[in-house]
Amino acid sequence: MLFVAGRDFCQPLFKEKYIMKHLSKYEQELVALKLREATSLYDFVDVLNQVQNFILPKTDSNVKAITIQVINYLLYAKNGKAYKYSEIPKKSGGVRKIIAPNKRLRYIQRLINQCLHALYYPMPQAHGFVPERSIVSNARLHTNKKYVYNLDLSDFFPSISFHRLKAVLCKVKQIGINQKVAHIVANLCCHEGVLPQGAPTSPTLSNFVCIALDKKMYYLSKEGDFTYSRYADDITFSSNNDISKVEFKSLVAGIIVDEGFQLNKKKERLQMNNVIKSGKLYRQHQEVTGIVVNEKVNVNKKYIRNLEATLFNWETYGYDIASLLHEHFYKFSKGSDRYDGAIPAIEDVIMGRIEYLSMVRGKDDSKYQLFKIRYNTLCMKEAYTEKEMLNVLDVWNKDGLNAAMKKFYDKRNLLNLKTN
Repeated sequence: MLFVAGRDFCQPLFKEKYIMKHLSKYEQELVALKLREATSLYDFVDVLNQVQNFILPKTDSNVKAITIQVINYLLYAKNGKAYKYSEIPKKSGGVRKIIAPNKRLRYIQRLINQCLHALYYPMPQAHGFVPERSIVSNARLHTNKKYVYNLDLSDFFPSISFHRLKAVLCKVKQIGINQKVAHIVANLCCHEGVLPQGAPTSPTLSNFVCIALDKKMYYLSKEGDFTYSRYADDITFSSNNDISKVEFKSLVAGIIVDEGFQLNKKKERLQMNNVIKSGKLYRQHQEVTGIVVNEKVNVNKKYIRNLEATLFNWETYGYDIASLLHEHFYKFSKGSDRYDGAIPAIEDVIMGRIEYLSMVRGKDDSKYQLFKIRYNTLCMKEAYTEKEMLNVLDVWNKDGLNAAMKKFYDKRNLLNLKTN
């Protein structure tokens, strides 16, 4: 990162992929030790520079040290331009307000996030925003159960205040950073006194705040013989014992309120499968974080049908007509609202959906393999000239095999080659 005097003192001169790199175990231990020993702004800046040195290429001559002046600017000279406000539609209706930091602040927050991951690894019951965990690992805990009970926490990030966050950072034993450093971290990561929805640090910090909640639910699950997990604000309980009783629901709700959260009653769901109640057999569809869990983790039938239809349109009517149909249905689904009205190319959407299928079902799944073959065949339909193939090989030499494969299979890139 190069810091230049004046208004543009924090302009990234490298790809953001470096900031997403995970630190090694040794690097994490060193960062955690230095952060816990830090007692001043000077010490805190030193830790950020240590993280920056770990994640950025050693050959990047443009990288310069983060300074105290930079952090002071972000701490005390923030103005209305530090965050951008936007809205995206919720599947359940309404909109979700996103408050995202600008590039300057986001970069520092990403460095802080590396420090936070080094400090504490959440309990196994927390699956949101944790490396090597996902909505799939979360759902897998609740497969083939008679009862699946879902709860949602209202206004999850905004319900976490600056003072609450600061107290957790310096008082919770597993984290244990100095009070002054905790104040700096909370200040840099909060907006208008609460965690903002779009900051890269908010998910990790929310997991910190939920340490006590997760522990209480875990010990309760051991006593009551049920399974508990949490993916951000989405809480799930499952069991082959009856957890539909009012006493159980009241006990769970009491713990949630005691820990400073509120339940969203509209999203409370009890899903029963192979359960007989009052002489009636219930075989309900069970989902956890959008994944079917009745017998094993799976996508729903509608997901497969939609993917099948999109591939069929491309195979039958050609790329141009299939793209028009894709744009029509994408607008109808309000998906484009997430991208300020822009609609991603049909091949990008198909590839994303196919890879999501592999994440849920596994790469050995026959349906996934068939979809991948059909997709690759469609992308390769246009004949490559020698010049175009040389272009792909050039990408391979410069950017590696994965980039070359994307160029080769990407229909849009192929069309661009033909028009240039």
